[in-house]
Parts: sequence; C-alpha cells; structure tokens
Amino acid sequence: MCETSATADGGGLAGEWLELAPNQTARILYPNPVCLLSVTANRGPYEHCPATNCMTISWLTAINNKGGFFCSMNQTRHTAELLPHAGFFVLNVPTVAQRELLLEVGGCSGRDGDKIAKLGLRFCSPGLRRAAALGPDTDASSGSHKPGHKRKRKQIERHERVLAHQDLPAWADAVAHLVCSVQRKDSHDGHNLLVCQVEAGYVRREYWSGRCFAPQQKALPGIATFLGSKVFGHVVALPDCTKEENVAAEAATATAAKAAAATAATAASATTTVAPIASVSTLQATRTPQPSLESV
Repeated sequence: MCETSATADGGGLAGEWLELAPNQTARILYPNPVCLLSVTANRGPYEHCPATNCMTISWLTAINNKGGFFCSMNQTRHTAELLPHAGFFVLNVPTVAQRELLLEVGGCSGRDGDKIAKLGLRFCSPGLRRAAALGPDTDASSGSHKPGHKRKRKQIERHERVLAHQDLPAWADAVAHLVCSVQRKDSHDGHNLLVCQVEAGYVRREYWSGRCFAPQQKALPGIATFLGSKVFGHVVALPDCTKEENVAAEAATATAAKAAAATAATAASATTTVAPIASVSTLQATRTPQPSLESV
C-alpha cells in the first residue's frame, strides 16, 4: 500500500509523490536502474563542515522483498570516503532523458571541488517530505502526540521517519528516491561490497502502477539503465493484463473454439449435391502441363 504526499514541484518534475510500503521498495531496483547516489557526511572529520557529494552507480541488485540490496563501489571514489561518516544515503533514479547529465556526474570528482554546484544539481527532501507533514497536533521534537489526540503507531513511526530523513539530499529531478543505510561492508578487488537496507522509498505517481516501477504513459521517458562504454538503455513496461483479464481471455478463447467445432460438425453432416465426375480423358485434356525439371 502506498501513501500519497502533497503535490509539489520541488525544483524538478511537477507531479505527485507516493510513499512506498516496505515490501514494495525493492521493486524500484528490479529494472536495474543506473542511479545517482547522494550523501552528506556529517560525522567524524566532517562534523563541523558537512560535505555533500553525488556519484553514479549501477552495480546494485535487490536481495529480498524487504528492501535489502547489494551494491559494489570502487574504493577510490570520493563518495566511498564520505559514506562511513553519514547515517544514510539516497539512491535517486533518473530517466534515459537525463543520460547526458549522468555522464557529467560520472566524469568529475567531488574531491576536486563542489560538483553539485558545478553541474547545477537541485536537491530536495526525499519524496518532498518535510516536518510540516507532522501536522499541528504533533510534537516535532519527539514525534509524540499532544493529549487528546489518538493516532495509530504506524502513523507515528512514519512521522519519525520523515523527521530523520528530511534533511538528506535527494535529487529533485529524479523519478524515485530510496533512503538507504549500510548494514555491512566487505572488500574485494579494490571495491567496497555493501549490503544495504532501504529505510524509505518514494516514487512519482506517473512511474508507479501500484505494483511495478515503469512509466505509465507512452510519452514519458523510460528508466535509465547503463550498458557500459557510455551507452544507456531504457526500461518500459509491456502492456499488462490483470489476472481477471487473462481468465476472461481464456474463457473467450474456449467459447470460440467450441463454436468453431460445432460449426464444423454441422457442415460435415449437412446434405450436399455432388457434381458428376469428369471422365479420365476429359481430365487429361484439361490438365495444365507441368514443366519438367530440365525446363525449370
């Protein structure tokens, strides 16, 4: 089940953002999208001067239906240095229409300067969620409610999640945001192998069918996927049939087959007038001569 956020522009594509249920967040990674990973380091050496950076990443895959996923990151990346000093990071999913910008992001390093300012990237809170979503009857400092107001624990947890994530850098022009945390890190062949968890997921309504992550209109650009050597592909959904439509189609096919069989049986049993058969000599005289193999 999805929850709807307010319609807003947020500096990017206008439209409505949906908050995904925990068991739906992994579906954002099913198309194997190339992502823009954004992070703000605010601990350790960055405690007094937080550093925000972004990088492109495509070596990632879902490992369960609860938001778990695996990714591989080159240890020489500037973002790899920042990640241990951040509580969370954001995976921002682009469309194939943004491929040139993705190449620019991947072609420069935040270690050499502020690449976000250089490329004019615009950021917002994930899913355009802010603390204002808590409402006037909620204590924004603790997520607790004032006396006389009863709300479900699920709503309280959702509000606390918004508070925890609202200052994270999410790319405003993306079509999906996944707020993530690193659960475990291993190293192999110069890469950090990260087991991560999606803590919250948001998607633009026009890219969510209720079950699948894909553009819902033909005019919308497809989800970007990276094929290597600066070549991109894009993912779109084939026409979908619901279970009910499949059952109806199968029933219609069975009915048509029965009708065709009945028609054939009726035709076979009907009385017809048979024309006289011509004599052998007549057939021989009227037969069209066939060319021999030598004349072909």
